[in-house]
Amino acid sequence: MLTSRTVSGRHAQLQVEADAAFLEDLGSKNGTYVNGRRITTRTRILDHSVVMIGAVSVRLRRHEDSTETTDTMDGSAAAPRP
Repeated sequence: MLTSRTVSGRHAQLQVEADAAFLEDLGSKNGTYVNGRRITTRTRILDHSVVMIGAVSVRLRRHEDSTETTDTMDGSAAAPRP
């Protein structure tokens, strides 16, 4: 969960599959962005993409550790919103 006044309870959905991750905006007021571009449809997210959900910026990274089976959203990378 992201805590921000600019992020709604059902803002966006991240779907992680075996070989890809997809992000979809769920009709949010403040928008969902991938690498500076607002998305309006289900969009494939590449490793190290910068994702902005409202005013919250995160970087998607796939773990290289073969024992790890999940992806994470790393909030350490901030990018300005267009």
